[in-house]
Amino acid sequence: MRSRSICKSLVGFFATDAWTVGPPDKPHRWCTLRFPLLSSSLKTEVKYAVWRKFEQGEWRMDASGHYVKTVWLASIIEWLNNVAPNGQSLMERSEASWELSLRSWLIETHRLKPTTVKHVLAKQTIVEYTKEDGSIRLFRQVYRSVAETYDDRGETEKDVWDLRTLGLAVNPTQTQHLLNFTLISQPWLQELAKEFMRYNMAVHSPGDCVAKLQTLRIFSQFLAHHRPFCSMHNINRALIVAFISYVQQLKGGVGWKTHVLVNLRTILETCAYHLNMQALPKERLLLDEDLAKKPKAAPRDIPEEVLEQRRRAPGLTAYDDAAHGDDPAGMWHAHQ
Repeated sequence: MRSRSICKSLVGFFATDAWTVGPPDKPHRWCTLRFPLLSSSLKTEVKYAVWRKFEQGEWRMDASGHYVKTVWLASIIEWLNNVAPNGQSLMERSEASWELSLRSWLIETHRLKPTTVKHVLAKQTIVEYTKEDGSIRLFRQVYRSVAETYDDRGETEKDVWDLRTLGLAVNPTQTQHLLNFTLISQPWLQELAKEFMRYNMAVHSPGDCVAKLQTLRIFSQFLAHHRPFCSMHNINRALIVAFISYVQQLKGGVGWKTHVLVNLRTILETCAYHLNMQALPKERLLLDEDLAKKPKAAPRDIPEEVLEQRRRAPGLTAYDDAAHGDDPAGMWHAHQ
């Protein structure tokens, strides 16, 4: 059984069915993640997925704020005990099928609690959107973690790539080591992203790969909202101009927005020239003049009263003025 292979990771502390976590010096903030699942196979899979969150640095054993996760996890376990007490694996059903069941159960038990999140755009426009119930979000992560572990395809054939598995030198202090292509909703753009990343990983750092994938996710969001029927053949100057306007509305500094645009230009031109994607235009679609320039800091002028005091001070020479910045061209000389 496949669950036996992942069981090897659950040793010592993680072999138990109750994990107490929290800041070592603050016992009042400790929480316990419990796994009282009726199905031993499902218990192993759920525990393994939660263990991976700690192992990969997404969650920290010594951090505060785990209480809400214990609530989400408890709901997931109670639901699984109710609908699949003898289940052999989460892979018996699709993620969508499980999620529909969980959502229905949460509604029936009056536990579905989506939240409203406010987001401030660059022009101080406030946008509200609904954030999914925490139990559903956590279950999605559990399911995908198990599915990824069971997936025996080559790493670059998957929809989520682990840069460590691919042998890249990932900075151990950084938690971002996955390239997740599932957040790109257009199939053609997802394939373009994968093809580009196979090339980019060979010539650039893991950090560069993560940043460029973030750019492609932003481009995907733009297409989903403003050009839902766009294909690779429709990428042209007019589309890129519209994307520039979209990026300018996002929250973030001028430097970050410029970085996003330059990344997209690099991706498209690399795919057109080096990867020979025939559907992409060869001409440059995003021009240098499209990129916003960072405003220069205003000069800090010395108040006139300070200059007057210095002029009256005994022993002050033109050389002293030059040394303190009043003679930036260095035209004056010290007198003998």
